[in-house]
Amino acid sequence: MEQIKFIPKGVSNFRELREKNRYYVDKTLFLPKLERVGDFLFLTRPRRFGKSLFLSMMKDYYDINNKDNFQKEFEGLYIANNPTELQGYFQVLYFDFAMLGGGTGDLEKKFDEYCKKRIQNFLKYYSSFYPRGFAKEVAEIDTLSVQIDYIAETARNSGYHLYLIIDEYDNFTNNMLYGNSESKDKFSKTTHGDGFYRQVFQSFKPSFERIIMFGVLPITLMDPTNCFNISTNISFLKNYNTMLGFSEKDVKDIIRYYRKAKLIKMKEKDILADLKPWYDGYCFSKDCLKNGQGMYNPNNVLSYLNILIETGNPPASLIDPNTAMEFNKLRKMVDIDNRNNANSIINKIVSDGYTTDELFEEFDADKIEKKEYLPSLMYYYGMLTIGEVDDDELKLVIPNRNMVTTLPHITSKGAEPLKMEEIKKFDV
Repeated sequence: MEQIKFIPKGVSNFRELREKNRYYVDKTLFLPKLERVGDFLFLTRPRRFGKSLFLSMMKDYYDINNKDNFQKEFEGLYIANNPTELQGYFQVLYFDFAMLGGGTGDLEKKFDEYCKKRIQNFLKYYSSFYPRGFAKEVAEIDTLSVQIDYIAETARNSGYHLYLIIDEYDNFTNNMLYGNSESKDKFSKTTHGDGFYRQVFQSFKPSFERIIMFGVLPITLMDPTNCFNISTNISFLKNYNTMLGFSEKDVKDIIRYYRKAKLIKMKEKDILADLKPWYDGYCFSKDCLKNGQGMYNPNNVLSYLNILIETGNPPASLIDPNTAMEFNKLRKMVDIDNRNNANSIINKIVSDGYTTDELFEEFDADKIEKKEYLPSLMYYYGMLTIGEVDDDELKLVIPNRNMVTTLPHITSKGAEPLKMEEIKKFDV
């Protein structure tokens, strides 16, 4: 009998997931689409939406050192029977800027040390492609961007191909946006002009044949010299609406798998009655509205099913405690919204369930304290999503009950949380 694939809760490393025989919702069919759309790609999605696992899968697929292990690792997945010409074609440099932590301390030093360490690991992993002593030679170069340029030049001269993958590209910079004036000044100095972050990003495009970056907000790549131009923003394109997250079919397939394995006794319709109003409802392209391509938050679905399998009962509370952390990032804007509670954007959203304010696809850090940008920030953090187009007017809606829990009432006394009875009355 086939060994049962257990829930991959908290696993964002694709190889580990496959080696440990965890359940995987196949997203490999998007690889050919990504190859066709462009060489330098950028995508935003809310946190805990499967970004890290997807990029980890990409890294293993394109890694030239993993070429011979491809069929074993990807067995049973779409791409195993439909590989592209670029499978196993690249040396892959992988950065995860979530590893830098918060936006405090000597950021340039932390950033420099982290990237140089990743570069040394890269050169060690691909040491068979480079001359003896090359890694040491690179390490003796002080400037990070010069290190990258030197590696790229050497690789080109030898006929090698480089792919850069960046997860959480804006993680540590976003933390600066919601600090005091000193933090915002630090953000500007980091990402504008001669800032170290911007300087390194400028060196990426000429150094790598392909680049893909995932993050939460578009702000970090926006500055007066339009550094955002280094990539194609695929965040709102219909072909990638279902690339991250779970479709309803995905959720039903998971439920049926574990019911067949007799690990779940609860009926499918009863599970969906829990999951749908709390975790479904996300849409990232207005072109997908008529197709009913709403997406579930994958982390929430897996957490629910993990508890159901372990205990035999659904979770006592369906509220994800992590959602409140996102709202805290918007606290300063909530304070701005609170200055005139009679015209509170949040109150209107809670009352109506939607807003028709503009969704800004690109904006810089100077805009985050302007009230009209609050709905866009709420969208990027997953508190709002694309709802419907009515008379050519786009509605941003609250996707589900879980996100209702993050939204307070704005009163003369300040922001007060919604009560559970108010949340359950919300029609999603």
